[in-house]
Amino acid sequence: MRFTLSLLAIGLVLTGLLSCTSKQKSTQLTAEPRTLRIYRDGVFEYSIDVSGWEVNEDVVILDHFYYPWQGEDSIDYDCYLPFESEKIWGDAMVLNVNGKMVGVSTDLRPPDKIARPEDIKTVMSYYDDKDIIRYLKFFSNLIGVRIDIDSTQELKRLDSIPMDLKLYVDCNRLSNNDLKKISRFHNIRMLALVDCSKITDRGLRHIRRLNGLRRVRILYMPQITEEGLKHLRSLPKLRILDVNEGWRFLHTIR
Repeated sequence: MRFTLSLLAIGLVLTGLLSCTSKQKSTQLTAEPRTLRIYRDGVFEYSIDVSGWEVNEDVVILDHFYYPWQGEDSIDYDCYLPFESEKIWGDAMVLNVNGKMVGVSTDLRPPDKIARPEDIKTVMSYYDDKDIIRYLKFFSNLIGVRIDIDSTQELKRLDSIPMDLKLYVDCNRLSNNDLKKISRFHNIRMLALVDCSKITDRGLRHIRRLNGLRRVRILYMPQITEEGLKHLRSLPKLRILDVNEGWRFLHTIR
């Protein structure tokens, strides 16, 4: 009798699990289509299909900045040099989205001059900043950091960013072995490979380890073929794959 009841209980649990799984798949398949419209200073630029996107995970390119999507249906942005404050900030870059300053570059110093540091979502770092950890801690709601990597030696910069922050990585002049090292940073959400002549189709296999990667850009790398792009398309969370050769646009794959 107890054996029969145990089998019945197991059956009910399995039925419940299958029902939940079925509902989840159904919800994913019937997700309402969403479009994000991008404006710059009130002028429409383009639109993106953001169906199924996740807040703070998916990435929008706004000029020099990589902006973590906040669930908006429209973005009106401006990216500029704050010349009116050049005595304080020099050539620092600033990103405004829908009327709020949400992005800054690390040469914007001192950060305590920012009126609302809690609004900052994305930071851009072009150079090896020894004080970057202290700088990033100033922004309590920071989500992601753009890092530019121009050599194998600069890969150490990725280690300096806390793992709870998302990484947006722009790479130049790297090799297949460098991609292998990059593949251990599972907090990378945006990866751009620009003019990396030493990277081959086989090297792109390393990127398949980055299960959270949402967007990839391949620029000025004519040696990459469809065989290499297959490795990228296998990424489970990939939303957009941009491939350009010179100014000639080749692919956008969602």
